[in-house]
Amino acid sequence: MNRDKKGVSPIIAVLLLIVIAVAAAIVLYSYVMGFIGTTGTGTEIAQVRIVVDEANITKWDSSVVVIAWVRNVGTLAANITTIYLVDVNGSVVYASGIMGGALQLSAGGVAKVTSYNTSSNILQTHRRYVVKVVTAEGAVAVSTPISFSG
Repeated sequence: MNRDKKGVSPIIAVLLLIVIAVAAAIVLYSYVMGFIGTTGTGTEIAQVRIVVDEANITKWDSSVVVIAWVRNVGTLAANITTIYLVDVNGSVVYASGIMGGALQLSAGGVAKVTSYNTSSNILQTHRRYVVKVVTAEGAVAVSTPISFSG
């Protein structure tokens, strides 16, 4: 037998085993924490959340009419207070309060929110705008950009 060949030192072998064990522990910890994080506690926080399903801008006589269909996807009733018309650059074209103070929208409900502005020259044709709806509770929903063709 030839005893001139040398193997891995016992100290290096022990260090390699420790490194492998620590790496395996980190992988196992990541897996378990990911699983625990996705299961949650099962309690939901009640909140007001709204979305604008559809919005439309039309010119009627000498007025601009903005209509937004708003859905309450939260777990509490929403009180819609203001509707904004904003150009896509972020400039507010006009804001309008809801007549009567606020429009109450129950959880899961849908409402048609209409706003009239008597100044029809506030809009530029072939520009894109978004409709922004705000509640008294602080929830905000913004429509997809819509074109105004005049």
